[in-house]
Amino acid sequence: MLGRQQIAGIPTALHELFKNAYDAFATRVEVDLLVNRRTLILRDDGYGMTDDDFRERWLTLGTESKVGESEHTASWLGDYGKIPRRMLGEKGIGRLAVAVISPVVLVLTRAKRQEGLHDLVASLVHWGLFEIPGLDLALIRIPVINLPGGTLPGQADVEHLKMLTMTGLDALGKALPAEDRQRIEADLALMNFSPKAVLESLDQGIGAEEHGPSLLGNGHGTQFILRPYDSVLDADLAEAAERGASHLEKFLIGFGNTMLPDFPAPPIRAAFRQHREDGEVRDFIGERAFFTPDEYRTADHAIEGRFDEYGQFRGTVRIFDKPPVPYTLNWPGAKGAPAFCGPFELRCGYMQGYPHQSLLSPEDFAEMDVKLSRIGGLYIYRDGVRILPYGNSDYDFLNIERRRTLAAKDWFFSYRRMLGAILITGEENRTLQEKAGREGFRENMAYRQFKAMLENLFMSLAKDFFRKDAPLGDEFNRMREEMDARKDLLKKREKLVSHRKEKFNRALEKFFVEVETGLPGADTEHLKDDFKPRFDTVMALQDPDEMGVQLHRLENDFRSALDAARQRYKVSRPQGVGMTKQMTADWQAYRRVYAELEANLFAPLAAHFDQRLAELLERRGAALNHRLLLRNALESRQQSIKTAASRGEKEARGGLTRARDTITKGISASIHRLHNEIETVLADFERTPVKDMDGEAVVSFRGTLERRLDGAAQQEISFLEKLREQMDALSEAIEAGVVPDDVTSALEDNNMELREELEDSLHWAQVGMSLGVVQHEFNGVVRKIKKGIGQLQPWAKGTPELRVLFSDLRTGFSHLEEYLKLFAPLDRRLHRQHVDLSGEEIRGYLLGVFEDRFKRHEIRFEATDRFRRFAVKVFPSTLLPVFINLVDNACYWLRGQPPERRDIRIDLLPEGIVVENGGPGIERRLAERIFDFGFSTKEHGRGMGLSIARRALRHEGMDLVLLNPGTENRVCFLVKLASVNDTEEERQGSHD
Repeated sequence: MLGRQQIAGIPTALHELFKNAYDAFATRVEVDLLVNRRTLILRDDGYGMTDDDFRERWLTLGTESKVGESEHTASWLGDYGKIPRRMLGEKGIGRLAVAVISPVVLVLTRAKRQEGLHDLVASLVHWGLFEIPGLDLALIRIPVINLPGGTLPGQADVEHLKMLTMTGLDALGKALPAEDRQRIEADLALMNFSPKAVLESLDQGIGAEEHGPSLLGNGHGTQFILRPYDSVLDADLAEAAERGASHLEKFLIGFGNTMLPDFPAPPIRAAFRQHREDGEVRDFIGERAFFTPDEYRTADHAIEGRFDEYGQFRGTVRIFDKPPVPYTLNWPGAKGAPAFCGPFELRCGYMQGYPHQSLLSPEDFAEMDVKLSRIGGLYIYRDGVRILPYGNSDYDFLNIERRRTLAAKDWFFSYRRMLGAILITGEENRTLQEKAGREGFRENMAYRQFKAMLENLFMSLAKDFFRKDAPLGDEFNRMREEMDARKDLLKKREKLVSHRKEKFNRALEKFFVEVETGLPGADTEHLKDDFKPRFDTVMALQDPDEMGVQLHRLENDFRSALDAARQRYKVSRPQGVGMTKQMTADWQAYRRVYAELEANLFAPLAAHFDQRLAELLERRGAALNHRLLLRNALESRQQSIKTAASRGEKEARGGLTRARDTITKGISASIHRLHNEIETVLADFERTPVKDMDGEAVVSFRGTLERRLDGAAQQEISFLEKLREQMDALSEAIEAGVVPDDVTSALEDNNMELREELEDSLHWAQVGMSLGVVQHEFNGVVRKIKKGIGQLQPWAKGTPELRVLFSDLRTGFSHLEEYLKLFAPLDRRLHRQHVDLSGEEIRGYLLGVFEDRFKRHEIRFEATDRFRRFAVKVFPSTLLPVFINLVDNACYWLRGQPPERRDIRIDLLPEGIVVENGGPGIERRLAERIFDFGFSTKEHGRGMGLSIARRALRHEGMDLVLLNPGTENRVCFLVKLASVNDTEEERQGSHD
């Protein structure tokens, strides 16, 4: 019925209507799907229909409105209308395809002809009338009205059309079954809207250059408003998110050829926008949804050329980033006679199947891979307009995938890795004729030859360029082998270092967990408590010899215990292993925290022991042999050092067996240096008189000697340990078949890629450049909204239904306006002048932005009196965003805290301004990482605020630091103001 058997579904119907728009010399055809309203709107800017055209041709079923018009022009439209267009719509079914989408359509059309613009023609059609069995079509009355040109119908006009339709239903009498009438009336009841309001709403909030085709003013074209559309369309679009491209995308994407670079703009551009219930608008078939010229340029390979009338291909083949090489291929099926299909062009890009074999970065490859899996293929365009179903990823008309399945190593190409176009024309390729229902070309001799030429080309390309033994494949095989070798090299390298990285990460994690739980402090306290009674016991001994022995034993035990405590919290960085940004940050945090442990725990504990020892020697020193005591201590230290050195020597020599003999000299030299230093220290000891030294002098002298021994030992033992690790790494690499120079080369290549990716991050700077534009636009929009609210107020007062809506609108906008005030300080940046900014102004600014949020989350906000009285000369645009960021972060983390901890406090210290809150403390390992760009512990956080704040402050000679890291502490940030004291002095001087 109504030619529906020739329309496979909604995508095919829309494609038919797109072709009709092309035939009407439209340059744009756009569909807007209003999900909330269950409405589909199709608009074009073609030359439209006059009243006579609409009544006598469009409404007359079974006629062919384009007979004899294979090619035509419309010069009155301008230059683009002088370019001939060959008719694409066939059999008059395009105007009936709308019946597949919805049972009811409101048609709006305005013609432009040589004599000028016509009035607007509007009609309401219910297709159900044409489907009633036995009903004489001559009895059906379709209402048509004319409205002034340049206007759009309102709801009253739609009601008038509905009334005329109902009158026509009454005239049918008993010829119209009751159940059919009820269904028609129910459908018509849904047409209860103002077309003017709906159409104008589509262009609200976007620039004039982005407005869709319009019939207002001097506009012309045809528009269909269909309600309700078939729900199968929603199901089809929902599948797009789950299973790749939807049927609609496959059929409508790339309607105009916008893929190829250096190619004329398509005669018509299409769009399909879905307006979702959540307010998001998605264009399924726009130019960005299709392959772009830039994406075509970045394809790994490209085949471009032309088949002449004898089927011979002449063109070029580009392999990776090498210059294109000429390529000519004869078609054996020609046999000296011209091909029936005629000459045509081919432009095809091809992407490698694996990321490591592609020239694209991993991120770009992943994005392109998704796009290819959805819409990859070879598209056919006749005069710049796509022919269905060619290009659909599941319509491999050249049997490329079938050949690849039989022998992938021989046939190389995969249909879904292609992005290309076959370009034909109505003039040269008349014999390529489309089937009814848009199911491709008829299987005539022309199409068979056309297909054979293309299959022959891709088979020949695979044999000539992409096989291992390909005569023209040297460049491809060389580059692919290099890429594969690089991948294998990096894979082996990663396997070698992954275990070390994992072990290193576990050690760091264990260290930070123990530090956050206070274990090092507990260990040192235990040591102090354990050795206190032993000191007391030694102090009480009467026998000098026994006291000397016990004191020596006590000292050895304490030194060993302290060394063990230090060693427990030491983490060695693995040699020859590159570290990620996170690992580097953790390592730096470890070194900083370990230095704090040494300064705050281990060194004070050693000093405490030395103090106790000095006290003992002071009180009982006369009973002790100082020289013997020192000798025993030094010999003990010497023995432990020699033991450690011997262990290092043994391990180093064990690794030496897997490396070159010359390393032996390095080990021997290290041991020799250590031996010499030990002997030098002992010689200095022998030459120094210690008999007359008091207790503190003895302890100090001993400490000096031990530090010399420890320094030499640490240097040489560290050298031996690193040497062993290097030999182990070299041995493992050689055993794995990896040459270090190759590893270095691969890592350097990888590093270069990372550097290039880093350059891309500079685009973030455009955010700042765009901020000024956003602010300007916001200011204009705010003024318009305020004006609109003011104009709406009188209506709201007199209309109870509007009163609540108006109140909510005004309240919501007032809340939004508070956030828009954030842009106010940015105005001052344009002038870049220092101004006096007081603490009271900062407090008021923060309350203006966050007061509602404080109340909502029950957060107490306090600014001390000394902060409020304080003032500093700064750029407000630098300082105020810092406080915004700190308070915003605090509000986020305070939400889950008990009520008594939900507070934010700002105070003034000599060093600067302190902002603290009762949120969860920040781990010591993260004390610096929180300022890294991109790092965040928030869920879905972007990690930009603190990094930008610190960078901005440092640019102005200030700084932002975390004062007291640790999960047990309150969060406390310090905004260092280098000019605080100077500013206060200036203020005092001005008062004087």
